[in-house]
Amino acid sequence: MPAKVGRPEGPTATIYIECPTSWCDSGTHVAEPTAHPEDISHISGAEANEVSVSSFLKSKHVAAHMLTSTIQCDPGSHDPRLEAAHIVIEDDVDYAHLTPDMGEAFADDLVAFASRLRQQARTARQHNQTVAGDSGTDMDEALRRVRGGAA
Repeated sequence: MPAKVGRPEGPTATIYIECPTSWCDSGTHVAEPTAHPEDISHISGAEANEVSVSSFLKSKHVAAHMLTSTIQCDPGSHDPRLEAAHIVIEDDVDYAHLTPDMGEAFADDLVAFASRLRQQARTARQHNQTVAGDSGTDMDEALRRVRGGAA
């Protein structure tokens, strides 16, 4: 698969490398040049995972938060944790590198988070339906009674 090697501000060359993974996206090797062939990292493309959160206070086309996960490995790294295939979680600010076990634990946490989020949505919806269902005249009568001391 092709890979671009060289300095971003200098000349580059396209070389051909054999990716040691079945999940590596060749587009990552040619998108930005790498100074040395041994510095080429492998990053998933098809398995990339992304979720965004919108806000009704922001434009519908702008995500308030974005979370992405990819599989990565850096065979030339001096850190064996980066050399091994691992998961990288990226948000708008930082990266988190997870072992496969950490990735599964995080996925479990996200499932629990999603369950609690769904319950919060139900609670908010029920509250809004209750408030919208209250008759304005009933509310006026209750307020009149409280103010008149009849309640």
